[in-house]
Amino acid sequence: MSTTDKWQDYHQKSLSQPHRPLTERAVAAQQSPLKLAIDCGCGTGNDLLYLLTQGYEVHGFDNNSRAIELSMQRLATEQSGKARLDTQAKLTVSSFESYDYPKAGLIIAHASLFFAQPTEFAAIWRNIVNSLVSGGVFAGDFLGVKDSWAEHEDPITTSLDQAEIMAMFEEFDLLEVKETDRPGAMANGQSKHWHYYSVLARKK
Repeated sequence: MSTTDKWQDYHQKSLSQPHRPLTERAVAAQQSPLKLAIDCGCGTGNDLLYLLTQGYEVHGFDNNSRAIELSMQRLATEQSGKARLDTQAKLTVSSFESYDYPKAGLIIAHASLFFAQPTEFAAIWRNIVNSLVSGGVFAGDFLGVKDSWAEHEDPITTSLDQAEIMAMFEEFDLLEVKETDRPGAMANGQSKHWHYYSVLARKK
């Protein structure tokens, strides 16, 4: 199966998945007055849809055009009371490297920062930090060094150890840090070893 086919299979299966519980906790922890969220690597829009129902204007991006297309199709039919959700969302086909980050009160990056280019990762993270206002919240995952994808050529990934990750949050109050280190499977059923850190943090 080609890389394109793998992503198409993944996106189709992800349509039936719920939003992440971490996204709910991020909304609860958010203390800034800015109700604008960025969904980095938004995929087919599961978390994006939830954020819209919580009254956020949501800017989502993904470098896979099919994922954005599926998200837009969902937004065109979903309703939140009398307001159409697609009027509260701005979706863009973009990479982490090229995205123009607006000021935000909430940024999520679930299982997506894995795929940022290693040589660009520091600049990407600085853009994310600068985008968040004081009291705003970041929630997302970072690939650990023991993951099957660490230092992998297909896909290219950025892996970090725990000390490196903690050093990235000097401007934040850490609310949650959870390490996952276990054998498992991907959405397509293929086995792999998962090692990642899920972080919830509020900017000072």
